[in-house]
Amino acid sequence: MCKCIFCKLRSNEKVIEHIIPESFGNKEYILKNGLVCNECNNRFSKFETTALSNTVFVMERARFGIESKKGKSAKGKVGGLSIEGDKDLRPEIISIKGLNTGNVKNFDPKTKTFQIIVPTFDKSEVATSKMLLKIGMEAIFKSRIHVFLLSDFK
Repeated sequence: MCKCIFCKLRSNEKVIEHIIPESFGNKEYILKNGLVCNECNNRFSKFETTALSNTVFVMERARFGIESKKGKSAKGKVGGLSIEGDKDLRPEIISIKGLNTGNVKNFDPKTKTFQIIVPTFDKSEVATSKMLLKIGMEAIFKSRIHVFLLSDFK
């Protein structure tokens, strides 16, 4: 039995905690079972879902063909745009709905190419900050446990 690194309560959870979210393609950089309890993990999953689906992260996950935990393509909304990666997870193939002249820049009629402007955040800065803070704290715990244990993160 371990103590949860966040709430300090005893935990015998069997959940694998991915330091970098699995939805970013991480399958290997993980913490030992029980180091994050189910209650803390569930609390974190709420803002991770927002950060991964309602920020520019959804565009990048779709662009790189990174699958979700459920093995599906990235999907979300940001700045009035609906973004979805290719169903077969092929990189660079993305569906975007809701484009307008404010989202399109530098159209070249010869090559028929243009740039798409995607807002960075869609009122989800707090969720993204919390997700990045959690990643940082878990990474410090994993790589420099002595520094983590000396610190008071309350």
